[in-house]
Amino acid sequence: MEITAIEKKTFEAMQQRFEMFTKQVKALCGENQDKEKWLTGNDICELLQISARSLQSYRDNGTLPYSQIGRKCYYKSSDIERFTGQSQIKKTVMEIFNSKSSEVVSFFTGLDEMLDGIGQALKNRTPHLNGEKFLTNKDVCRMLHISSRTLQDWRDSGKIPFIRMKGKIIYRESEILKWLDIMKAL
Repeated sequence: MEITAIEKKTFEAMQQRFEMFTKQVKALCGENQDKEKWLTGNDICELLQISARSLQSYRDNGTLPYSQIGRKCYYKSSDIERFTGQSQIKKTVMEIFNSKSSEVVSFFTGLDEMLDGIGQALKNRTPHLNGEKFLTNKDVCRMLHISSRTLQDWRDSGKIPFIRMKGKIIYRESEILKWLDIMKAL
């Protein structure tokens, strides 16, 4: 189950529009009439302002219950009210997100800034495996104050320990520190 938090102001706007829509549906369906009034496909298309193909899709995917007599489909008005309530909530939420209101824009701006911050943090992160810290070529060059070409020469001649994994070259920090201590002792 997914829980989405929205501002009270936004929720009240959604609720107000939904209540207005519900009143319109009740007026069209006739609140004092028999709730189990049966409607034809044409009635539904006019009422919901949808095409016959959309209505068929709702029938096919089970979204809209119906009864078939011969080759003609009929729909209960109570099922239509339930269906329009569900679809109107979805439409209202989408309208709010598409409205470019200041709350929505500021929310997504803040979200973008947060994602950028996470991206920067991940970019500067040093990989760890089982508590062991691994270094990249840049990290080792910075640590030893050498160029990448010198580091490559040391790797090629076997002077410095390294690991090749799927085309990437990494270094165990503990091995580099141990190697550095040995080199300083010489």
